[in-house]
Amino acid sequence: MSGPKKRKVDSECRVFKREWTTKYFFTEVRSMPVCLICQETLAVFKEYNLSHHFATKHGNYASKQSPQEREATAQRLMAKLQAQQNVFHRQTAIQDTTTEASFMLSFKLAKASKPLSEGEFLKECMIETAGLLCPESKGKFEKLSLSRRTVTHRVELIDEDLASKLNSKAEFFKFYSLALDESNDVKDTAQLLIFIRGISDNFEITEEFLAMEPLKGKTRGEDLYDRVSTVIEKMKLPWSKLANVTTDGSPNLTGKNQNPETAPEEVKLELIDLQSDFVLMEKFSSLELRDFYASLNEATFPNIRRMAQKILVLFGSTCVCEQTFSVMNINKAPHRSSLTDEHLKSILRIATTKLTPDFDALAKKGDQQHCSH
Repeated sequence: MSGPKKRKVDSECRVFKREWTTKYFFTEVRSMPVCLICQETLAVFKEYNLSHHFATKHGNYASKQSPQEREATAQRLMAKLQAQQNVFHRQTAIQDTTTEASFMLSFKLAKASKPLSEGEFLKECMIETAGLLCPESKGKFEKLSLSRRTVTHRVELIDEDLASKLNSKAEFFKFYSLALDESNDVKDTAQLLIFIRGISDNFEITEEFLAMEPLKGKTRGEDLYDRVSTVIEKMKLPWSKLANVTTDGSPNLTGKNQNPETAPEEVKLELIDLQSDFVLMEKFSSLELRDFYASLNEATFPNIRRMAQKILVLFGSTCVCEQTFSVMNINKAPHRSSLTDEHLKSILRIATTKLTPDFDALAKKGDQQHCSH
């Protein structure tokens, strides 16, 4: 079978010719022909299209001018178009930075557990301050979008961005553990908080808020298991990498691997090699525990590294959940009881995260969705 037929226009060389500027008053902008008179953009660089456009729409334009005068007119029109484009680019740049600033301030409000409606008050303060300190920049602050509706939507997008970053990191977890705890909010709804702690092959540890699950009615152990299973499956984390689930108490994290005689069979030889290596023993005394195990040769000490990763990834307690319940009670207080569970979840993620949102990408995404001001 023969391949798809190529259109004639695809095989033609479409190159803008300099003489078309004076002859038809066209110029090239972003690889497209643009009329200098009416600023209409044509589809392709084809002389017939340019001449037809000029003849039908601007036939008498500069018809009595000499070649030198037409050249001067074309240059004047090009300068005018360039000036308009510069203004447009400056306005676009200002819009980009104000949108990014709006995301950053929305993040700060949620991080500090402030009501999302305080964005308008914050904007008012900035405008009045700018009027005193930098009046020439006051207009930029006036363009900031910080209404309650806008800030709420910004928080939703930031939550999505942070969750996406966590998912990306989770792909490289060698092992992970979970911390679970439940408590009632101001509306007496039981809320299950789930935190995840993961460790990568190079011993980088990530500890982040994973999910908040409202528990309606009576809950049994199997109900909690189902909720957790759903969250883990959504992240596509294999159960085989789960080191432990902490619901109370705290594991022994002394970090001392141990007497070779009582060690598991697969690590006995590695422990003997480790304890007889004076350089490594010196490292053990001088380095942080995580740095020491990360420095071990993977080919020589694979089982010790694996065991260390399983120990280091464990939560010491459910303290992180208890601290987050305090944040929950600040945000969903009696005077803010209408906050939805979804928005509460977003705020808790932002309030506890150690990750940094990509404000630049969020600003572009926010502009694309035409968030209401």
